[in-house]
Amino acid sequence: MPNIDNLERKSFTNKTSRDNLLNVQRQDILYREDIRTSFGYAMTGIVVTLAIAGGIYVIGKQLLK
Repeated sequence: MPNIDNLERKSFTNKTSRDNLLNVQRQDILYREDIRTSFGYAMTGIVVTLAIAGGIYVIGKQLLK
């Protein structure tokens, strides 16, 4: 078991460490935005498809009367 007095605290004052941490966080945020955007497009596609299907149904019902 290491001696607690000998342990050193790592700081993020090193520019490359801080930049790497920021890049990881930035990539995580962009990945979440991509998922959110894809979900938004999927939902829009579903709504448009249902609207078109509903319109076809109404027109078909009117024509069959």
